[in-house]
Amino acid sequence: MKDQHYSMKDPSDWTKEDWEMYKRDESRTEYTEEQIKQIENELDYEQHMKDKTMTTSFKELNKIDVNQHTEKKGRFTYLSWAWAWQQLLARYPDSTRTVYENTYGQPYIKDTHGVMVKVGVTVNGIEHIEYLPVMNHQNKCIPADKANMMDINKAIQRCTVKAIARHGLGLYIYAGEDLPDSDTESKPEPQKQTWESLAIPPPQPEKPELLPDTQRFELCKNWLQKPTNTIQKLRERYTISKEVEQLLLK
Repeated sequence: MKDQHYSMKDPSDWTKEDWEMYKRDESRTEYTEEQIKQIENELDYEQHMKDKTMTTSFKELNKIDVNQHTEKKGRFTYLSWAWAWQQLLARYPDSTRTVYENTYGQPYIKDTHGVMVKVGVTVNGIEHIEYLPVMNHQNKCIPADKANMMDINKAIQRCTVKAIARHGLGLYIYAGEDLPDSDTESKPEPQKQTWESLAIPPPQPEKPELLPDTQRFELCKNWLQKPTNTIQKLRERYTISKEVEQLLLK
């Protein structure tokens, strides 16, 4: 449906685009240039506050560790929709969910390719919408003539979790990460090559001998500088003579 012309709206409902159209309208007589500029500044401020609110809520939700509330099924990780919803409402009680319906009032979209659900979650007046096909336990789409109401209900709950994730909660699950953001942001230090980063084979019956004056020897010697690293751990990978041990600990 085409947007309504600005002249047919109440000025209090005008968007920034409406005001731009109004300025280009030579027949305008109601507002002065100063009034238009003031209203545009107010619209910019409203958008700024909206963006700021979204950034704040995202950071708070994104730093929550959800790992204890997930379940692994095959290659996929699932977050409990009930827990996710509880965490969201505990912090933003005015949050709402919208399950979108088709023209017949059914909570899904169906065609020859399969069945799709659409869910929106609104936090602080900002809605994020997610789509999800109705799938089986192998995460394969269920044919349209095979999907039942239980399949659709499960898809709606999973889609709800993904829509919540767009606001930050558990988003790292879908990025393949193991841990959420921490409270303190820090720049990663440049990676230094260590003996652990090299291609070291697992312990074997005949362990390679660690010899002095080699690159491997120098790496191991540096590795032992850390209090948590011991010569005993090193012996699990290498055959180390008494003479070499003395050089390492020197």
